[in-house]
Amino acid sequence: MQGWRILLAHVNGKWENNAAIDFGKTIYSSNDTTSHIWTRRMKTMINTATEADGSQVQDIAARAGVFSQEEVDCVGELWQEYLTLGPEQCGYNFIVDREGDQVLGFACYGPRDLTDGVYDLYWIAVDPNARRKRVGHRLLTASEEAVRKSGGRLLIAETSGTPHYESTRKFYVGMGYANEATIKDFYVMGDDLKIYTKRL
Repeated sequence: MQGWRILLAHVNGKWENNAAIDFGKTIYSSNDTTSHIWTRRMKTMINTATEADGSQVQDIAARAGVFSQEEVDCVGELWQEYLTLGPEQCGYNFIVDREGDQVLGFACYGPRDLTDGVYDLYWIAVDPNARRKRVGHRLLTASEEAVRKSGGRLLIAETSGTPHYESTRKFYVGMGYANEATIKDFYVMGDDLKIYTKRL
């Protein structure tokens, strides 16, 4: 499922041997099956998405106001594969940022076929009502940590080159990604594909 535009909708550690690695205000934790993030100022948690998160995940994609209906439908299709086949078989891993029972945002990533240690960031989206809470930052950082733990060495994020997506491109650069390639007129005439990469 290559080539889908990625946009942070609102813009836009780990525990091991009972020891935490503190990165600023975020504490990462992980074990063999799940990955969690807690922040000190907000009682939020990032972990593996469950079936109960489905309606909120798809609602966030629909309310983002930046995705086409085709793209929103794609999120639903990937979600169904994730539930029915599981991430190991379908290749899609969904994580969510929760505050209590509310999902503030989600990300979807997975290994790229026919490569060694290369992963794609398929989707990352934040509830418009959760602006300026660093949800996108936490989701991307958690995705990177999970990819690294799985033996990944490179994470790829693809997005649009139109002015509408300028904040997304700035976000990736701010997170340490490099605009490694541009394919002109990829989506439609005048809408380039921008490929960002980060070596983990």
